[in-house]
Amino acid sequence: MTILCALGVAIVCSSCAYSKTGYQEAYGLAALQGRPMPTVAPPIAVNGSRYNVTITRVGSNLYQDSLSRVLIETTLCLEFANFEQAVLQWEGAYGNNWLFFTSTKQSCDVKALR
Repeated sequence: MTILCALGVAIVCSSCAYSKTGYQEAYGLAALQGRPMPTVAPPIAVNGSRYNVTITRVGSNLYQDSLSRVLIETTLCLEFANFEQAVLQWEGAYGNNWLFFTSTKQSCDVKALR
């Protein structure tokens, strides 16, 4: 599977995820592929599959975490955000995924991470 693992570049990784093990694996793969070691920090885990993120709206139903540069694709989300604090819940492609905006107390369904 090709994923970003919050590194800003696509790498092939069978088990990368937002976890310490996934990031260590991603760092190792970057080194093996002759890429510079990433300096981007992973999102801070809140509880299991929930992450504190600082997001900016970059398009219609598209937000980006300022720290990890991961794109968050939402469904029917009209929230404006410019470096806003939010909580992302990600349980995989078919899980209960949402983005909660802490300033407005609104949430949106998350369709995908890119």
